[in-house]
Amino acid sequence: MCIIYTLMGYFFILLVLIYNNLFLFKFRKQNIMTKKITFTLPPQIVDNATSALLLGDFNNWDINSGSQMVAQKDGSLKATISLETGKTYQYRFLLNTGTWVNDENAAEFVHEYQVQNCVITVPQNKVVAKKEIATAPKKPSAKTVKVTKAVTEKVVTEKKVAAKKTATPKIK
Repeated sequence: MCIIYTLMGYFFILLVLIYNNLFLFKFRKQNIMTKKITFTLPPQIVDNATSALLLGDFNNWDINSGSQMVAQKDGSLKATISLETGKTYQYRFLLNTGTWVNDENAAEFVHEYQVQNCVITVPQNKVVAKKEIATAPKKPSAKTVKVTKAVTEKVVTEKKVAAKKTATPKIK
């Protein structure tokens, strides 16, 4: 009986650890800054192909997890994916005809393994600091000035009266 309780205890601890790791993984993933990037293949590169996959470092060059490109009215193909900001990725397009093609608008290219890959560096999101604008104090309205002046005059008058009542007599 003691062995069963011990095993149940270990099982419970294991479940708690798994839950905590999954929670932490989700939390970390939410803090990653991403930016949506649209990739476009123009009609002259698409040629006779009707579809294409966007493959690269961002999906481990896996055909099964490649991003399907959507055909546009002008004959081009487009795909929009979210990429982590500040990172550099290599990528290429695989047409449904079996041909690999490059993005003619890529910022740069790298030559690896007898193949030329396109390279994209996702820009960092700019954090805009809020500037506090110093504002001049508001001028009091005419009513406020009159009331304040009247109250001040009343206080000054009351102080003079109080001073006369409590004044010590002068000795000659």
